[in-house]
Amino acid sequence: MRRIKDLSGWPPSHFGGGPTEAGEVTIKDVLRLTNDHVQFSCTFKGQERTCDLSVPDQTTAEQVAAILKKHAGANLLTIADEPIPEADALRAESKVEGHPYP
Repeated sequence: MRRIKDLSGWPPSHFGGGPTEAGEVTIKDVLRLTNDHVQFSCTFKGQERTCDLSVPDQTTAEQVAAILKKHAGANLLTIADEPIPEADALRAESKVEGHPYP
């Protein structure tokens, strides 16, 4: 099973310090999905920032977005080991938890 940390663009590194500063980045909300990106808001050293995470495809974008939404308020390091669910598991969870992902 793939994990968030297995994504080639993880962790997003445009905060100045690269992966070592991921613990200082707090997830706020998912802003937008595209075929190969997830854009989310976060805070870093007290400032609000926008993050773009590259992913391989639309399905993975939906899966990662659901994980980010579920962990709003957490820092990036805490979700690095989160498994990326299979598409069928994500659909079942979204119906139960109300996630907007089909």
